[in-house]
Amino acid sequence: MRLVWHSQIASYMSVGETGKTVYTNSMKLLVIGASRGTGFEVVKAALAVGHIVTALSRSGSDALLADPNLTWVQADATDRKQLIKAMHDQHAVIVALGMSMAQIKQQPTLFSDSATATIEAMRQTQLRKVVVLSAYGTNESYDATNVLIRMMIASILKVPFKDHALQENYFRDEESIDWVIVRPSGLRPGRLSRTYKVRTASTKVPLMISRASVADFMVHACETNEYDNQAVSIGGS
Repeated sequence: MRLVWHSQIASYMSVGETGKTVYTNSMKLLVIGASRGTGFEVVKAALAVGHIVTALSRSGSDALLADPNLTWVQADATDRKQLIKAMHDQHAVIVALGMSMAQIKQQPTLFSDSATATIEAMRQTQLRKVVVLSAYGTNESYDATNVLIRMMIASILKVPFKDHALQENYFRDEESIDWVIVRPSGLRPGRLSRTYKVRTASTKVPLMISRASVADFMVHACETNEYDNQAVSIGGS
C-alpha cells in the first residue's frame, strides 16, 4: 500500500492493490440539506466515523444535534454566494436535499437550482468531490424500474423526477468535478444495515432501503474514488 497526495483535498489517501483510493484521515465535509431525512442521517454517519461536518440547511437547526466536530450553518442551497462561504476549507460536498409534496409545489426546481449553484461554488472554491442524492428511476435507471414505479413517475412524482434528471445532468456534464450520483430505490426509516446492494447503470436493485444505510454509503463514497463519475442505484436493507 502506498500513500498519495490529492491536490484538491488536504488529506492523505491510501491506494491498495485494487487501485481503489481510500482516505486515511478525517475529512471536512459540507452536507447540504442536513436538517432532516437522509441529510440528517448523513451528518450522523459522518460524525460516527470521525469526520468534521458543516451541516447546511435553511433553518440552521443546531438544536437537532450537537457535537464538537459539527457546525450548523443557516443558508439557502440555491444561493451561490452562501455556498461559496460554506465550502471554504472543505474536502468534499454531500448534497442530500429532500422535499415533501407540499414543498415540491412551492419550489419545483430546487434540485436543479441547487445543482447549478453548487457547481459554480465548487468552481470558485476549487473543490472537486461531490456526492449527490437522487432517486431510483431517474435517467437511465428508469429502465430497471417496475410498472408501479413507472406509473408513479408518470403521475404524482413527475415533477421531482424531471428535476432530479436535470440535477444529475448538470453534475455529469461538469468536467471540473468528481461526482457520485446515488439513487436509492425507496427511502424508509430504520437502522443502518450494510447488507444493501449497490449497482451501476440500469441494473435492478431490491426495493426499499433505510435512510441510515443510504447515508452510510454516501459518506463512504466521499472516502473513496471507487464510484467517482458514476451513477449508482442502491437498495435492499
